[in-house]
Amino acid sequence: MVRDLTGSGKTLGFCLPMLEIFRKERLFGGGKPLAMILAPTRELAIQISKELDLLKLSPKEFNVLTVYGGVNIYD
Repeated sequence: MVRDLTGSGKTLGFCLPMLEIFRKERLFGGGKPLAMILAPTRELAIQISKELDLLKLSPKEFNVLTVYGGVNIYD
């Protein structure tokens, strides 16, 4: 099995096209969820969230909510 190295842009490879479509269609700002990304591990979910935050054109362009199990919801 062949794997790409960490930091090779795999996460960016699927996040950026999604964001570009949302920007082109002016879908941001409606106050409703536009996408759900499912990840097999907590670590990958956090990595995807961080990558999406880095791709914002402004801090208020969109919100990212990361949900995963194994921790107390109130912490």
